[in-house]
Amino acid sequence: MIEREGTFSVFDEFDNVRIYDERPIFYRYQTPNYFTRFDTYGNISDIDGILRNLGARELFREQVNNIIIIYAKTPLITKYERVHSQKVNIMIALRDNRISVGSPLLKGSF
Repeated sequence: MIEREGTFSVFDEFDNVRIYDERPIFYRYQTPNYFTRFDTYGNISDIDGILRNLGARELFREQVNNIIIIYAKTPLITKYERVHSQKVNIMIALRDNRISVGSPLLKGSF
């Protein structure tokens, strides 16, 4: 569960989006053709807490310009995408104290 204020979005297979203002149980919305996204504010230590709350293990990270991108895997979510031959189901981006968490990957800009 992600216990933070923010905006929660669900994208369907046609990239239609529904936006909710709630504190979601992030993995509740996992269905085969959906991508979920949660946007909030924080820093790198907040990301550690998000990963811990999801029981996720960081697989690798990269930095593109001023954006830190973290790829992780949690047993709470069965859907995944392969990135660099690894099963990823949590993708987190940090930019200017804005955190975007997506599953299995982030959709939209971050």
